[in-house]
Amino acid sequence: MPRATLLLALLALQLSSLLVAVVADDEVSLSSPKLSHKHHKQHKAKRAIDGNLATFTETKKKKKNPWFTAEIPESRLPHRVEVYNINKKSKQKQLKGFEIWRGKKPGQRKTRCGGPFEIPDKRAAGVGPFTADCPADKKKPTFITVYLPGKSKTLSIAEVKVYKVPPLPPPPLPSPSLPPPSPS
Repeated sequence: MPRATLLLALLALQLSSLLVAVVADDEVSLSSPKLSHKHHKQHKAKRAIDGNLATFTETKKKKKNPWFTAEIPESRLPHRVEVYNINKKSKQKQLKGFEIWRGKKPGQRKTRCGGPFEIPDKRAAGVGPFTADCPADKKKPTFITVYLPGKSKTLSIAEVKVYKVPPLPPPPLPSPSLPPPSPS
C-alpha cells in the first residue's frame, strides 16, 4: 500500500473517532440552582435549568458582580458548559463580559472555564449558546458558576446546560516502517 494512502486511511480513522467522541456527549442534570442576589418572583434560579429557552432567571437590577450557580452531581469527568442568553434584544447586552467558572461551593470561582464572552449585536447570534470546556475535578461536589463582573449589573440567563465530555480516543499507533520497494 503506498505510504500516502496509508496516511490518509489513518487520518480518516482518527477523524471518525473524533466525530464519534463529539457526538457522544451526554447532558448532565444540574441541581441546587442559586443566584447571588435576590430575583424577581417570576425569574427564579431554577428557570435557568428547566430546559426551556423561553423562560429565564434574572437578578434584581444593578447589583455588583452577580452570579448564577448550579451543582454538577457527576464531577469527575471534564464537562462542556453551554449558556443561553435571553431572546430579548433589549436585554441581551446585559450578559456582555460574563465568565464561566468551576468551584467546590456555590458561587466559588476556583477554575475559569471560559470568558469573558462578547455578545453579538444580532439577536439570534446573541442567544448563543456560549460554550466553554471545564477540566475534570476529582472532588465532589462541583458547581458551575456564571459570573458577571462589574458594578451595577443585571444577570439574565435563559438556560445553562452541562454535558459530559468523553475522553478522546488514544492516538493511533505509529505506522510500521515500510520496507524499501524491491527493484523490478
